[in-house]
Amino acid sequence: ENDRVVEKGVLVLKNTERLDTFRRCVAMASLLENYTLILEPSWSGYANSKLLSFCVFRDHPIVVMSPCLADRQFLERLNSNLRPTPIGASDWVDPRVFRPLDGQDKRFDAVMIARWTLLKRHHLLFRALGRIADPSYRVALVASNIAGDTDRRAILSMIDEYRLASQIMVFEDLEPAGVNEILNQSKVNLLLSRQEGSNRSLFEGFFAGVPGLAFANHIGIPIGHFTPRTGRLIAQHELPGALLYFRDHWAQFDPRPWALANIAPEVTTARLNLVLSQLAQQRYEPWTQDIACKTNRPELCYYP
Repeated sequence: ENDRVVEKGVLVLKNTERLDTFRRCVAMASLLENYTLILEPSWSGYANSKLLSFCVFRDHPIVVMSPCLADRQFLERLNSNLRPTPIGASDWVDPRVFRPLDGQDKRFDAVMIARWTLLKRHHLLFRALGRIADPSYRVALVASNIAGDTDRRAILSMIDEYRLASQIMVFEDLEPAGVNEILNQSKVNLLLSRQEGSNRSLFEGFFAGVPGLAFANHIGIPIGHFTPRTGRLIAQHELPGALLYFRDHWAQFDPRPWALANIAPEVTTARLNLVLSQLAQQRYEPWTQDIACKTNRPELCYYP
């Protein structure tokens, strides 16, 4: 009002690489007088110069989404201006897009939504299917063609090498509604990587009513999101048995009610508003208006 800031705005920055670019291209000292920053890193492992460079603005608390417990603990021990919160990219799924659909048969015993990169460890799925040795077991692979992902040919060759072409159906570059349709046709949603950022696809499955299956020692995803109703965390050697278990028992899981109650955009926004209002109070700054709600679809959009 009258060229004077009476209440700070809030600015959300997504993607670790872009955070660093933004910091170097903007007059940060001036910006931080007018805005509180929230950082949404795209990868776990926060001992990263592109994130820690924000520590130089020591007089300005910066909120950092930290869904991985180890990253949260790291920032807490650092005791800097970077203030971790358990929220992550997985907590902003749009429940209007990812939802149960009527009249969808379970065509697939499992679905794997993953980029064409060997980091996603497709080979573990192919090896497990070989051990199951049941030609009636059906899997959907959903992938996006992203610049820099160069392993598409190698992964498709593995399907041929394991002689699984008749069991695996590949879908590429689907819109979010198309991904939701494949999720609705699947019994369990797989994540087989060792490390991620706050992976969205597992939790898009939750909202679609599809349980998730991941490894208990995974680094990056919020392990606490897995409950007896939402899915299972397993050891790597248990994968073939778990795939067979979900083939027969998928209907015993019902993740959407948990997701709506705990990680829907409105719920996440309320949690973040509490963090921001407490920061403002600690600094004797006004806080009269909450932030707008957003969703990741997959990039940031206002919600609703």
